[in-house]
Amino acid sequence: MSTILGRPARLGTGTVSARRSPQTNATVATVVDAPTAVPAGAPVAEAEQFVWAQNWFPVAVVECLDPSRPHPFTLMGKDLVLWRDGAGVWRAFEDACPHRLAPLSEGRVEKDGTLLCAYHAWRFDSSGKCASIPQVESKEAEGRACGSPRSCARVYLTQEAQGLLWVWGESGPTAAADSAAKGPALVPELEELPASRVQALPWFFRDLPYSYDYFVENVTDPAHVNVSHHNVAGNRYAPDQYFTVDPLREVTAAGGFKYQVKSRAPVSNVSTSSTEFLPPSLVKIKVEYKDGAALILSLYSCPTVPGHNRHVGRQILIKTPEGKLPPGLAFFAMPMPTWLAHATASVFLHQDQVFLHQQERIVAGRNATSHTAKYFMPAPSDNMTVAFRTWLGQHAGGGVPYAGGRTLAPIDRSKESLFDTYHTHTAQCAVCKPALGRLQAARSAALVVGVAALAAALLVTGVAAAAKAAAAAAAGAAASDAALAALASLPPLSAGIAAAVGLAAAAAVRVLDGLIGLMHKYEFSHADNH
Repeated sequence: MSTILGRPARLGTGTVSARRSPQTNATVATVVDAPTAVPAGAPVAEAEQFVWAQNWFPVAVVECLDPSRPHPFTLMGKDLVLWRDGAGVWRAFEDACPHRLAPLSEGRVEKDGTLLCAYHAWRFDSSGKCASIPQVESKEAEGRACGSPRSCARVYLTQEAQGLLWVWGESGPTAAADSAAKGPALVPELEELPASRVQALPWFFRDLPYSYDYFVENVTDPAHVNVSHHNVAGNRYAPDQYFTVDPLREVTAAGGFKYQVKSRAPVSNVSTSSTEFLPPSLVKIKVEYKDGAALILSLYSCPTVPGHNRHVGRQILIKTPEGKLPPGLAFFAMPMPTWLAHATASVFLHQDQVFLHQQERIVAGRNATSHTAKYFMPAPSDNMTVAFRTWLGQHAGGGVPYAGGRTLAPIDRSKESLFDTYHTHTAQCAVCKPALGRLQAARSAALVVGVAALAAALLVTGVAAAAKAAAAAAAGAAASDAALAALASLPPLSAGIAAAVGLAAAAAVRVLDGLIGLMHKYEFSHADNH
C-alpha cells in the first residue's frame, strides 16, 4: 500500500475487465510509434509488456474537488464519475447507472453517503452495491433487485497519495491484487526527506487541447524552453542553445527512461539537471544545486480522450541541509494564494498551447508510420523525444488504448476554445470557482464605492463652490477678485478624500478585471511576444 508522507493511503474497491496491448523490447537507437507495436522480426515471445490499464493514473487534485457533488472524468476514453462517500473516501464508478445507463455524474451525493442517480433515484453505496430502488412494489422486491449483480455500479479502485486522487485503470476480480502490487508514480523526495527541507507548492491541474504523448514529448524537450517560453523562462535569441542529453537509464517498459541534461551555457550554481519519465504519467525534472538544494518539477499527464489530456503538476523546492534556498529559488517560495497561482499558470502553459494542438493533427495527417520518418531531429536535444517515441512504439502498443479508438477532431483555430481557462480549470476547481465569486463580488463593491465616492467629491466641490460664490457676493469689495478665485479653486478636504477613494476604487476594478479575465480566458501570440 502506498503512503502519504508516511501515512497509509486510502483505497477504494472495484470490478471490470482488463484491456491489454502486445509490446516488445526497445532500444534508444530507433523510434517505432506506428499503431502496430511489434516491429517485423521482433522476438515476440520475449517481449516486455506495458499494460496501460494495469496502472494508477492521477485524475484529480484532492484539494480542488468539491466533496458535495459528483464529478465526471474520462480516463483513456472511459467515462467515470468521481465522488466522496460518507466515510470521506473518494470513489470512482463507471459513469453509467446500471438501470438505463444515465450518467451518474449528473446525480447527487446524499447525506447518507450514497450516490443517487438523478433519473430514477437509484442509490449506490461506496462498494457500488445498489442500496435503493424506489420503483419496486415492496421492500422484499427491492432486496431481491438490489441483490442482483446487474444492479451494481461498475467500480474502479481509488487511492489518495501526495495530494492526488489516483484511479486504477481497470476493474475486475484481480484488480485489488494487481493494484496492491504496483504503487503510483510518486515523488520519492516527499517521502524520504525531512519535512523541514521540503517546500511543496500547490498542485495545479488543467485540461489541455492536445494528447498525452504530445505533452510528454514537450516537457522532455529542454531546447524548447528558451524559444517557446521567451520572456517568461527563456530568451529565444540566446546566443548558445546547445544541449547534451545523455541517458542515465535505459528505456524499459515499466521504468521509462532517465537522461542527464547539460547546457553549454550552464547556470553557475547548478550541479546537475536530469529528466525522468516514469510510465505512464510522470515526468520529473530535477535541478540540483551545488549547495545541496534542488528544484523538482513534478509533471503528470493523464490521458483522457484523443486530442486532449489532463495535466497535473507542481514545483517542489528542496532546501539545503541548513534549511536555505538558493537565491534563484527564493522567489518561488514566496507565499501566494492557491487560486492566484492557478490563474497565472496559463501565462506559461499558453505559450505552448496552439502549436502543440496543431502539431498533433499535422503529424496525424502525414503518411509515414513512424516519427523517425516524420521528424528531422539532427540535434542531441531531441534524444528524449526519440526515447519516448521508442518506449511508446516498442513497449506501449504504439499509443494509449482509448476506448472507442484514436480518431482526432480537426484543428481548432478558435481562440475562445484554445485559450479557455474557465471550462478547462476554473469551473472544475473547488479553490478557484469560489475565489472567482469573491473577486466578482469585490469588483461590484469597488465599482459602487468608486462611483459613490467620485459623485460625492463632485457634489461637495460643487456645493463648496456655490457657497464661496455666495460669500464673495456678500463680502463685496472686502475681498479681492484674486483671493476669491484662489479660495474657490480649493475644494474642501472631504472632497479630496472622496476623490482619492474613487480613484483607488477605479484602480481596484481594473486589477480585479484582469484577475477575473485570467480565470476565464488568457490569449497569447508569439508574434506579439517581442
